[in-house]
Formats: sequence, C-alpha cells, structure tokens
Amino acid sequence: MCDKIFSMELIQPVFKKYQWGSQTKLQDMFSVTKNGEKLAEAWFGSHKNGDNISKIYKSDLPYLFKVLAVEKCLSLQVHPDKLTAVKGFQSEQEKGLAIDSPTRVFKDSNSKPEMAVALSPFLVAVGVKSSKAQEKFELILENKANISVEQLDKITQKIQNRLKKAKPGELNNLLAEQAFLYARQDYPDDPTALLLLEMNVEKLHPGEAVYLPDGVIHAYIRGECLEIMKNSDNVFRAGLTNKYIDTNLVLRYTNFTPLASYQPDIINKTIYSTNYLPKDAGFGIMLVNCRAKNKIIDLTGPKIVLGLDGKFEINGQLVTRGQAFFVPNKEKICVNSLSKLGQGKFAIAHI
Repeated sequence: MCDKIFSMELIQPVFKKYQWGSQTKLQDMFSVTKNGEKLAEAWFGSHKNGDNISKIYKSDLPYLFKVLAVEKCLSLQVHPDKLTAVKGFQSEQEKGLAIDSPTRVFKDSNSKPEMAVALSPFLVAVGVKSSKAQEKFELILENKANISVEQLDKITQKIQNRLKKAKPGELNNLLAEQAFLYARQDYPDDPTALLLLEMNVEKLHPGEAVYLPDGVIHAYIRGECLEIMKNSDNVFRAGLTNKYIDTNLVLRYTNFTPLASYQPDIINKTIYSTNYLPKDAGFGIMLVNCRAKNKIIDLTGPKIVLGLDGKFEINGQLVTRGQAFFVPNKEKICVNSLSKLGQGKFAIAHI
C-alpha cells in the first residue's frame, strides 16, 4: 500500500529536428502541433545539448533518456570507450575546436554505451555477421570513392529479385538485405550502404530491446524506440550521413568480433513489468503494464517516468501518454490502475 505520496516533478522534452525524423510520431505522442517539421528525438536529461533536468536535480544525471522516431536510416556509427573519450575530448579542446564544429568528434569526455527498447516494429543493424567483416569493412570504406552508382544499382537489382522470390518464412533471414534497400532509398549515392550486408540486422517487436556496448557498429533503420545511454553525445560515423565521417576512427575502434546476442539482461520480469538492465552499463529501462492498485516500485537513484499508453495514477498524479516526470533519488513510485482492464503502459529510466 502507498502510505504516503512520493514526490515527482513534470518535465518537458527537448526536441531534436533531424532530417531522419517524423512529421507525426513524436508530435502525436507529446501533443505537439504538426507544422511540417520533422521531430527525430525527444531528450530527457542534463546533457548540455538538451538539458531539462538540472534545474530540479542539482547534479549531472548519469544517463540520457530519449524517444526516437526513425523514418530514414540513421548514420552507421560506433561510440568510444571512456579512455578514448577522455583523451579525444582533451585533444580537441586543446586544439580550440568549437563544440559545434562540423568536424568535432568528441563532444564530451564520456563513453556512450546505449540501449534501445522498441515501441513499434524496429529494424536495427547491430554488430557484424562474421570474422571476415573487418576485411570487408576496410575494403568498402577505403575504396568507396571508386564504387559507382551503377555498381550499387546492379547489386540492388539482384537483392530486389532475391526478395521477390523469397517465401514469407524466408524474409526474416533477409533482414540485412531489407536494410540495404532502405539505405539505398535514403542515400542512393552512398556506397557505405554495402556495409549493412556485412552486419547483423534484427527486427525488434514492441517491448523487445537491444544493447549496444562501446565499440559496436550500428545503425537504426526504421521504427520508434526508447533509447537510454550514458550522458554523452560522442559518435564516430562511418556512412549514411551528410555529417563528418572519420574512417580511421571507425576502423580503429570498432569491435569486429561477432557476438551471439545483443539482448540486454532482464531483471525481475513479472506479469506487471520487464526491467532491462544491461550488466555494468549504469542504466536501465523498466516497462510497466499498469494492472495493479497501490503497487510500489522501488528503484535506486534518480528516475524518469514516461507515459506510453492509456492513463493511470503515479504518486497521486494522473499520467497520460507523452507526460514525463522526474522522481528524485530516494523517492519510490506508487502506481494505481484507473481501469478494470488495467490499461496503461509507462517506462521508467533508472540506474
């Protein structure tokens, strides 16, 4: 039973208007006027590029929590480990390179492991398929200027024919090919789309998650997701972007060892909730189906609660889709369903 009302405070998202975003998805979720602009990300955290927490939490939040709407391939990218980030940030600071410089790579001194939890069917390329991937990555990235659009078109035609002939049950084994076609659609002149054919591509169903440690090459292809990461904006880009690309950094720091699974650890799965908590990442996301009366959720550290569907009561406050609240370190979360059917879903970002 909730014997007291625990404190929490309403927070507003910081939106990012990237070209791969959507004109409708985040607008619908957060009740934002649709004016033709593309909203790609909604941020919740204390990062200097999108701070909506520091006024109520007098310390840096150790994670950055986002909602993403992906309607065009994100860049092929990899994130640095902590030591690389510290050295790189210091070096670029000493060179006097502005934080917002288009050639700036290290925006801060933090590593950036991250996790995505699907809100819709979500296509993601993560890691590599085989031990031969490093050789193929080097070949493509170092010779991309010599790969013509005509060559890409021929490969595209072969893949399209293969997909047309595939039986429905075979399509799940051809996700890399599907991702490649999306990339060609989004970046028709970019040969780095070929890298997707060497990668492990997964289609997550709503509620499923993928964890991306430092050094894992990845790209989000299509769909909506929750994303949580260390409080960082450091990215080494390999392709599928108009932003700065550093091939040497990508090849030097990418982990080309194929992994058996990129699923995060699940802690205490119940009929009410699933808590994704990757080992040693320092962050987690709990998905909660609101089916209970006076259910107490006791998670350590600062928390962000985000309504995903329906309506319910949290800490005495009515919460609906798109509303976000900050819950301080020592405060618990008390949930009350407002429906006999137990409708209502929300997420909790936590450490």
